Amino acid sequence: MEDKLGVGWSKAPESGRKVVRGKPSRAFGAGHNSFEGRFEQRLLKSSSHFIGVWQPTDGGVRKRASQAIGQIEIDAHPLAGSDGLSFTGNAIVGDEPIAYPQVDGIEESEPGHHGKGGQQWDGDHRYILKTMQPGGVNVIGSANMDLVVRTARFPQPGETLLGAEFSTTPGGKGANQACAIGRLGGAPRFIGKVGKDPFGDSLRASLEQKGVDCTKLILDPDHPSGVALITVDGSGENMILVASGANMTLTEEEVRSATKDTQPTVTLCQLEIPLEAVWAASGCDSPFFVLNPAPSLDLPEALLERVTLLTPNQHEAMSLTGTFADSDSACREACAALHLRGVRAVVLTLGAGGCFWSDGRAQGHVPAFKVESVDTTGAGDAFNGALCHFLAEGVDLQEALVLASAAAAVCVTRVGAQAAMPSLGEVLALRKTHS
Repeated sequence: MEDKLGVGWSKAPESGRKVVRGKPSRAFGAGHNSFEGRFEQRLLKSSSHFIGVWQPTDGGVRKRASQAIGQIEIDAHPLAGSDGLSFTGNAIVGDEPIAYPQVDGIEESEPGHHGKGGQQWDGDHRYILKTMQPGGVNVIGSANMDLVVRTARFPQPGETLLGAEFSTTPGGKGANQACAIGRLGGAPRFIGKVGKDPFGDSLRASLEQKGVDCTKLILDPDHPSGVALITVDGSGENMILVASGANMTLTEEEVRSATKDTQPTVTLCQLEIPLEAVWAASGCDSPFFVLNPAPSLDLPEALLERVTLLTPNQHEAMSLTGTFADSDSACREACAALHLRGVRAVVLTLGAGGCFWSDGRAQGHVPAFKVESVDTTGAGDAFNGALCHFLAEGVDLQEALVLASAAAAVCVTRVGAQAAMPSLGEVLALRKTHS
C-alpha cells in the first residue's frame, strides 16, 4: 500500500493544542479521515501550513477516506508553510516512520464543514495535494571557478607574500551547496548561469559528477563564468573575493521559467546572484524557502517575510541586525531582531562554536564536532546543503542541524569545497559520536 503525503493549509479555530483519541475522528485532512490511536496537532488562530501522511484505503485522490493504524503524532515544526504555525508530518506507525509519498489533486470543504477533532468553524478550508519528491531541492545560486592560493598567513594591506600551493577548483556557493546535497544522495536541481567558456564547461561537469541535475543551468554567451579568488592560511581560515561574471546576469524571468514545472520540497538560495533573482526564487512553489544570506547584503522586509529559514553566519547576522552573535544572549538578540523583520526560523552558524537556532517559540544551541581543520572554504556550504537535504527528507530541525554540523565537520578536514563534500556514510559515522 503506497503512503500519501499532502500539503495544505487551514484556518484553525483557536490557539493551543488539541489531542484526539479513539475512532472515528475528523481530526485531520479534507474529507473523512479515521484514525486508531492518538492524533495530536497544535493550532494557531492564524492560517497554518502542514504536511501530513496517510495510508489510503480507497486508492482515490479526491476521496480522502483514510485509516492509519497505531500512533499518529504531528507536532509543531517551524519550517513549513506561509502563514502562522507550521507542521511537518513526522508520522509514526509503531516504531517505523511512514515513507514519503506522491499524490496529485485538490480538495475543498465548505465553510463550517471541516474541523479538528470534530470541531467546526467558519471560513474556507482548502486542501491541495501535490507531488512531493523526497529530498527534492532546487538550489538557485552561483557557480564560480575557485582560484585558491595557500599561504602561512594572510597579507596585510599593501604587503606581498609568496604563497605555497595554487589550485583551480569548481566552486560558488550555490554550486557547492547543490554538490553537498548530491553527495548525500539527495535529488538537487541547480538553477544558475555560467559563461560559454572552459570554466563554464568544468563547472557543469563537476555538478553532474556529484549527482546534480543541470538541465536548468543557463549558458551566457556574453559574460564570463564567475571566479572566486581564495586565500587559505596555515590554520585553514580563508579570505574570498568574488568576480561574479555570468552569475549576476541571472534574471527574474529566467528563474521563474526554470522553476515553473518543478515542485521541490525545499528551495535554497544565496546572495551571489541578483536580488531580483532571489526574490523570484522566494516565490517558487515550495513549502520551504531557505536563504543563506551570503555575502552580506541589506535585505528588504518583503523578502525576509518570505523566508522560512535564514542561515546567516556571525558577520552576516551582524549586517542584518547590528548584533555580533558571540554569546547565547547575543544570539537570542540577533534572532529576535530577525523574527521582528518577518523571518520565521533562524539558524546562526558560529564556526567552531556550532550553531544557534530559533523558531520564535523555542531556541537552542548545537555544538560543533571537534575535528582537525585543514580548510574551512566549503564548511558553510556543506552545512547549508546538508541542512536542506535532511529537512527535505523529513528529518526534524534539531536532528537536521546535528547532521548538517557533522557534514561541515567532515568537510573542513579536507582541502577544497566541492571535492571536500562528504558522503552520507561519512556524515552518519561522525553523527554516531555525538551524544
